[in-house]
Amino acid sequence: MPNKKENIETLASLFKDQFILLGVLILFVGLCSLDAYYTSFGIRFQFLDLSNSHVIYRGVQLLFEKYYIIIIYLALLIWQISDNYFLKISYKPYVERRIVLGYLVIILLFIISYFTARFAGNQIGKEDIYDSTSSLPEIINITDDSLPEDFSIDNPFSKTSNYRLLLIDKDYVLIFKPLNLKKDGKKSFPNIFRLPKSNVKFIETNSHF
Repeated sequence: MPNKKENIETLASLFKDQFILLGVLILFVGLCSLDAYYTSFGIRFQFLDLSNSHVIYRGVQLLFEKYYIIIIYLALLIWQISDNYFLKISYKPYVERRIVLGYLVIILLFIISYFTARFAGNQIGKEDIYDSTSSLPEIINITDDSLPEDFSIDNPFSKTSNYRLLLIDKDYVLIFKPLNLKKDGKKSFPNIFRLPKSNVKFIETNSHF
């Protein structure tokens, strides 16, 4: 029989694997949701220079924006608790099929995660495109010599929708003016300015809400 030290080492290895799986799932959810989010703006995700920390943060943040995402993480948690329990009691029918069952659960979990995360990302993107529902920060002042001469920021106290800050990545600052649902319809993409980060001398925003 395994001694106490071996049991502790086995348990530590098991928890390590489970934390790695959780991290991979969070990263996967973040990638899928961000891809769908920027696709709703007509932007190819692979052309954006986003850090891994940004993607991981998105995978966690999604929990607080779309609560149904918690189903994914709960499903993983339930499976991990069940796996630990059946191993602890040495339940033979489970132990003998553990590897096969584990692969099936993981494959199924990632399939569900893919569609759920993309649905959530697309839903948030469609909300942020329109002036009435956008939660993106509103630009109240920006200095950039590369902007067109007719570019202007509206009075932040007026009812007119101002430009919004979509993203700041390693090389570019992306801003756009939200669409009006009644005027522009549901199938339009906003006109996005992709400004070289080195050209943006100053930018000031405030929260829309």
